[in-house]
Amino acid sequence: MLAGDGTGTLMKTILIFACLCLGCGRAVSDEAARKHLEDGIIAQNLGSLDAAAAEFTQAIELDPNFAAAYVCRGEIERQLHDFDHALADFNRAIDLKPKFAPAYCGRAELEEFSGDLANALQDANKAIKLKSKLAEAYCIRAVVEGESGNLITAGKDFDQAIEFKSDFAEAYAGRAEVRRLMKNPTAALEDCAQAINLKPGLALGYAVRGRIETATGATNEALADFNKAIGLGADAGAYSGRAELQRRNGNLAGALSDYDQAIAAQRAFVPALVGRGAVKAMKRDWAGALADFNAAIRLNPISAEAYAERGEVEATQTNFAAAVADFDKAIALDAGLAYAYCGRGETEAMETNFVAAGVDFNRCIALSPDSFQGYFNRAKLETMQHDTNGARADFDRTLALKSDLPEAYCRRGFLKSASKDREGALADFNQAIRLQPDLAPAYGGRAEVEAASTNFDQALADFNQAMKLKPGAVNGYVGRARVERKLGELDAALADLNTAIGLKAEPGGYFTRGLVKAGQGDVEGACLDFNQAIALDPKNGWYYRARGFAYYNQRNFTNAVADFREACALDVTTRNYAHFGIWLARARLGERLEANQELQAYFEQRAAGKPDDWPAAIARFLTDHLPENDFLQAAHDLNVRTDAERHCEAYFYAGSKRMIEGDGKTAGQYFRQCLATGMKDFSEYSCALAQLKFEEAAR
Repeated sequence: MLAGDGTGTLMKTILIFACLCLGCGRAVSDEAARKHLEDGIIAQNLGSLDAAAAEFTQAIELDPNFAAAYVCRGEIERQLHDFDHALADFNRAIDLKPKFAPAYCGRAELEEFSGDLANALQDANKAIKLKSKLAEAYCIRAVVEGESGNLITAGKDFDQAIEFKSDFAEAYAGRAEVRRLMKNPTAALEDCAQAINLKPGLALGYAVRGRIETATGATNEALADFNKAIGLGADAGAYSGRAELQRRNGNLAGALSDYDQAIAAQRAFVPALVGRGAVKAMKRDWAGALADFNAAIRLNPISAEAYAERGEVEATQTNFAAAVADFDKAIALDAGLAYAYCGRGETEAMETNFVAAGVDFNRCIALSPDSFQGYFNRAKLETMQHDTNGARADFDRTLALKSDLPEAYCRRGFLKSASKDREGALADFNQAIRLQPDLAPAYGGRAEVEAASTNFDQALADFNQAMKLKPGAVNGYVGRARVERKLGELDAALADLNTAIGLKAEPGGYFTRGLVKAGQGDVEGACLDFNQAIALDPKNGWYYRARGFAYYNQRNFTNAVADFREACALDVTTRNYAHFGIWLARARLGERLEANQELQAYFEQRAAGKPDDWPAAIARFLTDHLPENDFLQAAHDLNVRTDAERHCEAYFYAGSKRMIEGDGKTAGQYFRQCLATGMKDFSEYSCALAQLKFEEAAR
C-alpha cells in the first residue's frame, strides 16, 4: 500500500505497504503452556523422562485443552511402559483436535483509504470509463490492484498514469513500490529518485525508498529517509517503516509508538496494523495482537502477512487448527513467504507431525537461505527426533546468521552437554546468559555441567538463580537437591525434595529423596520412597538398585538379591554395583562360594573398563583375588574427590568382607573410616552408616 505524501492532495495512500511485512517478522511466542512443552521436549531428548513428563503435565494443567501436550506426555508414558495412561492421553488429544488443522475490502481514493477496495476499484473503473486518459484514476486503480496482490496489473496502471502525465511524482513513487515488491530494487530506486526529483516534498518518495533500503540492509539510510518523510508530513508508511527498524533493534516501545502514529495517520493502513500486532505479540499482549491482525484481515483479506502473524499467535494459544489454517491461507496468497512455512512447521512440530514440519522448514530455508529462522526451527525439530548431528549443524548455521540469539546457544549447550562436551556446553550456556541474563534454562543447563565437573558450589549458585527466575519448577528443586546431596547438605536437599514432591509426585523426586534419607540413616523412609518411585516407574533399573541396598540395610537379603537382579536386567549401567550388591546379600545368606562364582563370571564376560578399572578391583577383592592391603592401596587417586569416593567404597567393602568373616571389630573400624570420607551421596556411605547403627542397637 502506498502511504500519503502529506500534501492533502491525491494519493494520501498508495500501494501494498503490507509487504513491508518483509520486516514484520513472526510473532514471538513465550506463553507458559507452550514453554513447558518445549522444556519437556528438551528434557526428553536429554533422557530425563520424569522431568519431561512433569513439564508436559504442567503444560496440561495450565491449558487442559493443549492437545500436543497430551501427545507428548503419552509418548513419555509409553517409554516408561505406562501403557494405560499413555492410551488415555492419546485418546484425549484426538478428542480435542480430531484433524489437527487451522481469511479483506476497498474503493477509489477515499474508499481505498478506508479499506473499501471493492468499491474503490468500481469507482476507479468508472472514472477511467468516463475519462480514459485520467492519470489519477489509473494511479488509484493501481493502488487498489496492488493491495489486491495484482502487482503486474498495478504496474501497468502506473505505467499508463505516467504515460498520460509524465511529471506525476506519485505515480513514480507507486511504481517504485510495485517494483520493490517484485524484487527489482534497482528499477525501484530509479523511480524513487524520479519522484523526489519531480516533487522534493513528496513524503511518499522517501518512505518507499526507505523500505527499499530496509530490504537491502542499508538501515542508516532507511532511517534517514523515514525521518525525512515524517518531517514532510504525517506519512503512515514512513511511521510504519521506522517502527519496523525500531522493532528489529529491540525498541518495542518506540516501535509501538510509531505504529500508533501510522494508524492515526491512516486508520485502515494494514501494514501498520500487522506490524503493531506483531509488537504486541512480542510483549505478550495476545488479545491486542489478535485484534490488530483481525482488523488487518477485515481491511485486506489477501494480506498474507496478516494471516501468517495471526497464525503465530493462535499457535501460542494452542489453537493449532486455526493456526495451521491461517498459515495455509498465507502460503496460498504468497507462496514465497518464507516465515509462513516456518510458522506452520513449528505448529506441525507441536502437533508431533514431524515429517510435515521438516518439509516446511526445508522450504523456508530454500526460500530464505540467509534467514536464521528456518535453520533454528529445523534444529529444534532435529533435537526432538534425536538427530543430534543434524541439530548441532543447524544450530551452528543459525548462530552464523544470528550470533546474538540466546536460545540457540542454550539449546546447543544442552546438546553438547548430552554428548559429554562439557567445555563446549559451558561456553554456550555462558554466552546465552551474557545475551539474556534472565534465561532460566541456561542457568539450569550450566548448573548440570558444573555438577558433572564436581564444581558443586557454582552449580548450586546457578540452580538458585534458575529457580529465582522460574520459581515452582519441579526439576529445579530436584536438580538443586542432587547438588546439595553431593555437597553433603542433606537437610537442605530433603527440604527441596519435599517441596518438589509436594508440587508434583514424580518418580525422580521420590528416588532422590530416598537416597537422601538413606544418607541420613533413615532406612525405612528411604525404602518407602524407593517403593513410590518404582510404583510410578517400574522399568527404571536405578530405582531397583537403590531399593536393593535399602533392603540390604534392613537385612532383608532375599529381597535385596531380587532387586539387584531386576536392576541388572533393566539397565546395563547399574550392573557393576548391582552385582556387588548381589555378592553382599548372597554372602550374608551363607552363599559366599556361589556369590564369588557369580561375580567372577560376570566380570569375565563384562567389557573391559578403563586401564584404571576400579570396579574390577572391587570384584577381584570380593572374590579373593586381590589382597586387602593391595585393594586399599588401589583406591588412592591424585584427584581429591575421586580419592575420597574410592576410599568410601573401599572401606565399606573391606568392612563388609570382614563382617562376613566374623571380624566385627575391624569391620566397624572400616565402616567408620568410610563415614569419615564424607561421601554422603554414595550408597556405600549409607550402608556403612546402617551397619554401624545396627551394631550399636544390638549392643
